[in-house]
Amino acid sequence: MKCAHIVPVGTSLLASFARSPEGSRVVDEYKIAGWDRLAPDDPKQSIICDRFEELKDLLMEYLNLAGETASAELSSLMRAIRGLGCDPSETQVVLYATNTCNSKLAMRVIAEYLRREGFKVRSEIIKTARSEDELDEAMMEVVEKVLRETTKMTQTGHQVCVNATPGFKIESAYLTIAALIAGVNCIYYMHEAFKDIVYMPTPPLQIREEYKQAIQKLEKPTPREEAERVIEKTMIEELKTRRIIEEKEGKIKAKPWALEITKLT
Repeated sequence: MKCAHIVPVGTSLLASFARSPEGSRVVDEYKIAGWDRLAPDDPKQSIICDRFEELKDLLMEYLNLAGETASAELSSLMRAIRGLGCDPSETQVVLYATNTCNSKLAMRVIAEYLRREGFKVRSEIIKTARSEDELDEAMMEVVEKVLRETTKMTQTGHQVCVNATPGFKIESAYLTIAALIAGVNCIYYMHEAFKDIVYMPTPPLQIREEYKQAIQKLEKPTPREEAERVIEKTMIEELKTRRIIEEKEGKIKAKPWALEITKLT
């Protein structure tokens, strides 16, 4: 069976390494304590980028010794691989990391580990959100990439699954929504209490046709008075409440991620 797994990458590997004796020494020596919880603009991110190759080698050595349990991404992915009967040589893994040094470092190490295990691996970078406005842009990118990736993989005969375990919570939420709209075959999660894979229901989601029409009419910022001439006021308020559209300075516009969904579905 040809499988494809879409996996967001967090920093659990960095946290695991920091708890080991060698890792504790390294983060102290490099002055990057708390490196798994850094804000995107934290000065320690620059240290990680400057010492990227050294840190990558140290993490790789640690992961080789500790095994897949050292990473939430690998632990959940490998359980799903075995449970679904996916052959590594016939499995495409797509990793997504935010554009931060610590997240990119974790993704690089995980990608190398998976390639060594025989998987086909592709790494993707998504925008880092530092504000609500940037969150919309970042989530639009997640939605677009997942929809396109799922469509492409499905057309080539892959069973497409999404790993909702790792990564930041808000990204995982948007990833799950996009996956359901795209019609993935499975979504799985490593439950902390059960220490095992939980498979989530995957009913196909569709945006209601009246929503889709309203979103498309609000592709560009539109004065409220003009918007109310083509869309019922109650619909506008409903879409605002659902945070599908926004109103700024008297003009209404669809959220970028919502527009992207209407274009790709």
